[in-house]
Amino acid sequence: MAFGHPDGHHGWQGARPANVDYSKPLKVGPVQHGFDESFILPGSLDMYPYAFARNNVWQGEVTAQKGWSAFNRVGPAEKDFEDHEVIETFYREAEDFIGKQTAKQPFFLFLALTAPHTPTSPGKAWRGKSKLGMYGDFVMEVDSAVARVRAALKKQKLSDDTLILFASDHGAAAYAGNILKATPRQMKALEKVGHYCSGPYRGYKFSVYEGGLRVPLIAHWQGRIQPDGTSDALVGLCDLMATFAELSGAKLTPQQAPDSISFAPLLKNPKRAGVRKNLIMQSVGPFVVREGDWKLCLCPGSGSHLHFGNLPRRDDAWRAALKQFGKTPASQDLDKAPFVQLFNLVKDPHEDHNLAEKEPERVARMVRLLREQITAGRSTPGPPLTNHRAGININQRVPDFVRKQLK
Repeated sequence: MAFGHPDGHHGWQGARPANVDYSKPLKVGPVQHGFDESFILPGSLDMYPYAFARNNVWQGEVTAQKGWSAFNRVGPAEKDFEDHEVIETFYREAEDFIGKQTAKQPFFLFLALTAPHTPTSPGKAWRGKSKLGMYGDFVMEVDSAVARVRAALKKQKLSDDTLILFASDHGAAAYAGNILKATPRQMKALEKVGHYCSGPYRGYKFSVYEGGLRVPLIAHWQGRIQPDGTSDALVGLCDLMATFAELSGAKLTPQQAPDSISFAPLLKNPKRAGVRKNLIMQSVGPFVVREGDWKLCLCPGSGSHLHFGNLPRRDDAWRAALKQFGKTPASQDLDKAPFVQLFNLVKDPHEDHNLAEKEPERVARMVRLLREQITAGRSTPGPPLTNHRAGININQRVPDFVRKQLK
């Protein structure tokens, strides 16, 4: 996301390199993707290596073997690395970066936190702060990122002309909570005391339901965005690129950001109609298609084969769908009821009423939309592009016991 202005990347990247020589710099990192400088954790706190890299150079001595509470994935670690110090380290790095900026030169900071992703590891200063236990402490420490960044901007007299966006990559994990080991369905214990991580929505991380796919997107821009405004427009995180380009005056080629649509107008007027009319998403496997208020899930049930808490689980849902279908299915049958789910999110935000059987034409149209965008290699107007992977099947993660009997 570099447009010729100084920018920094501070945070974690999902990767787990094997056979790494930690005495040598990374060959590929944020600086190879447009960032002028970076400070990252190239795994996460439950995926090694547990070591920071600054501008692709490993920091400290990566000579230890460590693992943390959630999954205890033991692997290479910097000898003094501690999980509960990571968030504070990122905050200090962000403050240092902002402290070098002036109003004369635009900048971009991507602060990607490891939290509240497992392992639940609040800093020592945050332990006991909440009434919700250690997980609540962890969330509070995450929330403090906003205060820390805003204070740093104010100190540099940059508050009036800096856009701040706060978002997440997916819904909460049902296995996270006050039991530090990843424990199936333990988020239910927090719900019993009033903490609903998915709000009014169904499902968790790995699910095709809104609790797995819908995330907060909070924007603050002094003097540009009116306080207390909300928008119901359809927006995806893929839209950040086009939005930043419009706001900064950068020009994107037709080959760049082929799935990005600017939501910049919504920042000033959140009640206006959004430009985006549809959005293709994917959970742990199955595709999901949004078209206006409608949502199509290309699977029965939650789509998740994992045991952490999403229901119905993949195999159970497929067996029920096969029984309901009552005969041996053909491949094309998988694009119709009872093997897909259709919801009207305005009338049914909790996704309790599958309308796929009652709305076969709508289902067919949304399936066609998915196929067209895959064929085009893009969802915005422009020349066709080649997908990174050829032969994309719209029916993802179908159980083997289903595939083996397809006609």
